Amino acid sequence: MCCIQISVQLYSEKLDPVHHMALRICSGAFHTSPVQSLYVNCNQLPLDLRRRKLSFAYNFKILSVPSHPLKNVYMSTSMKRLYDVRLSNIWPFMNRMKRLITELALPIVEIQQRNLLLFQPWNTPRFHYINPFANYSKYTVTPVIFQRVFA
Repeated sequence: MCCIQISVQLYSEKLDPVHHMALRICSGAFHTSPVQSLYVNCNQLPLDLRRRKLSFAYNFKILSVPSHPLKNVYMSTSMKRLYDVRLSNIWPFMNRMKRLITELALPIVEIQQRNLLLFQPWNTPRFHYINPFANYSKYTVTPVIFQRVFA
C-alpha cells in the first residue's frame, strides 16, 4: 500500500484544496469552516474514500463479467519485485485491489457472474452482408455500371 499512498498523496495535495474550495462555494460556507463539517453538510465523501469506493465498485464489476479482459490480469513475481523497488510506479489495478482487500481483511465472497453485455466491446462480432459492389473496382469501372447495380 506504500506505493499507492505515495502516488495518491502527490495528487491529493493538489486536488484536496480544490475539492474543499468547491464544497465551500456550493454550500456557501465560510473559508474558516472545518473540512469535516463540509463533508457532512454536502453529503460528500473525502476524495481518498471516494476513490476507494469507486475502485471497489469497478473491481466487483470486472469480477462479475465472465469474459472481462482484466479479470485474470495479475503481475508476475519478477514484476512485483520491480514495483517494490520503484515506489513511484503505480501498481496495476487488479494487484492494487487484491492488496487493498487483504489489508482491510475483507472476507472473500463469491461474486455472481452476470453477462450484461451481449456483445462485449473487445469481442465485436463480424456481420456478413451481401455487397453487390465488391466485384467492381472504382478505378476500372465506369459510373454508369455502378448506377445500374445500385438501381
